[in-house]
Amino acid sequence: MNSVDKSTDEILSLLENPTRDGSWDRRGMVVGHVQSGKTTNFISLISKAADAGYRFIFVLTGITDNLRVQTQLRVDERLILKPAQWIKLTDVDNDFASNEKNAAAFDNAAKSGNQTVIAVVKKNAKRLEFLLDWLGKLDQTTRD
Repeated sequence: MNSVDKSTDEILSLLENPTRDGSWDRRGMVVGHVQSGKTTNFISLISKAADAGYRFIFVLTGITDNLRVQTQLRVDERLILKPAQWIKLTDVDNDFASNEKNAAAFDNAAKSGNQTVIAVVKKNAKRLEFLLDWLGKLDQTTRD
């Protein structure tokens, strides 16, 4: 537990303060070997990032539906303990789609400032195209 706490604090310290004004780089990634504790680490990191003020989090999963669903289940079970704090753009039955429901959820979270939007997205060309298209349509003030 202490090791995960320390490593996620170190990773989070490398990211910009999400409340800082202006544009800045907001990317981060957790990579590891199979069965190396990635899930525990990235879920802990997501939790800390949300507490720090990050309001939109993408979890990119493997290339199969099974891997995406497995990751979604773990996120739902271990992270979404207080559903009112989260807006989920994906669930076990639905991968990311560029649609009005997702755009509205993102806008609501960006404006309220007290919810974090999360999406578990399969690393699939079509899904990533949906994601890029959707992000490109958001106005700059919403993305900031």
